[in-house]
Order: sequence, then C-alpha cells, then structure tokens
Amino acid sequence: LTKALVAYMALVVFSIAGLAVTAVFHIDTGSIPAVASAGIVILGAFAAFESALELTSKKRLVAGIVAVMLLGLAVELMGLYTGYPFGRYHYTGNWSPNLGLPGGHNFPALLPVAWLMIAGASCLANSNLKRMWVRPLASAELAAAIDALMERVISRPGGYWVWEDGRIPLMNYVGWFTTVFIAALILQGLQVKVKDWRIPVLVLTMYLLLIGARFAFDTHPAIGR
Repeated sequence: LTKALVAYMALVVFSIAGLAVTAVFHIDTGSIPAVASAGIVILGAFAAFESALELTSKKRLVAGIVAVMLLGLAVELMGLYTGYPFGRYHYTGNWSPNLGLPGGHNFPALLPVAWLMIAGASCLANSNLKRMWVRPLASAELAAAIDALMERVISRPGGYWVWEDGRIPLMNYVGWFTTVFIAALILQGLQVKVKDWRIPVLVLTMYLLLIGARFAFDTHPAIGR
C-alpha cells in the first residue's frame, strides 16, 4: 500500500467515524466535514493514478490526468448551461470551496478532481483487461453503477446538487456512461494502466463505504457527481 492510499483510507475511516459520532451526539463539527471531503477526493485521485506510475511514463500519465479533468470540467459546464448530457440540475453551493459562474450557477472547485477520482479509478480498474474493446465498456458501466448509488444519497434537498424536475433522469446515467467511455478511450490511447488493478478498486470501494455511511446516518451529503 502506498502512503497516499493509506492516508486516503484513514481519512475515509475518520469521516465515517465522524458521521457516526455526529449522528449520535449531534455535535457541530464546523468545517471539518468539508476539509475531510476535499482531502478524500484529492487523495483518492492521487492514490489511483499513482498506482499507474509503474507501467506509465510521467508524461503520458500527466496528459491522461489533465485530459480526464478537462473532460469532467467540460461536461459539467455543458450540463449546467444546457442540460446535456445529464439532464437539468444545479449545484446548491454546499460543496466547498464553491465558485460563482455567470447566470447564477454554483460550481464546486473540486468537481474536476472528483471526476478524476471516480471516472479515472473506474478506467484504471479495467485497464488490464485483455480485450481492448471491453475496457471502455466495463469502465463506463462501473462508473455509471457507482453514480446510481451516489445519486440516491446526494441528489436531494440539502445535498450538493438538486435535479430541477425533482427526480433523477435516465439520461444522467447515459451521460455518465458516455463521459467515462470517452475518458477510458483517452487513457487507453495514452497507454495509462496499472500493474495492480486492486488499488483503484480499493479507492472506489472505500468511497462507496463512505456513501453508505452517509445514507445510514443521513447527515451531510457525500462528495462526487
């Protein structure tokens, strides 16, 4: 286990414990959840892509990271202003740090990093599949499944984003599938892959445990989109 992965796992465990304590004792934790959530996203993305250094040159790895983040940024901006490819939604401003965009839109500053963690880890987890054409399909399916679980916890009043018609549209999953499919093709083209697929899987598993804890204790929404 790398130091980044250990730190990420420790922060997730700390956050789950904090959720339990807050739910039982109703303690005001102030800015701690926001700081912990930011750390989880950054460390999770770093841990997943650090594991690719053994088989990928730094130049290609950096290019892949930048490409996935820019892709996430592009689809989010397009989604906020046009409703495509996910449907009509808006960010509530609860995900700190938050930026104000023209038109009164809130934009979480760590959103591209969240895409890097979830989409990137999903792609890396399938990067060693023997059949190249299967890799983007498997990666997109995995990320869309993770989003399906996230949406039940986060897209509600008081969460990080809200669907404007009050329900999660089917096109949201189509948008996720398509976006991560493209991300997987980019990383595959750059030959970004990991030696041990279990590391990005562990990153995603720990994140899902946090999502589960958010659901169980019904407190602050979890990071991600």
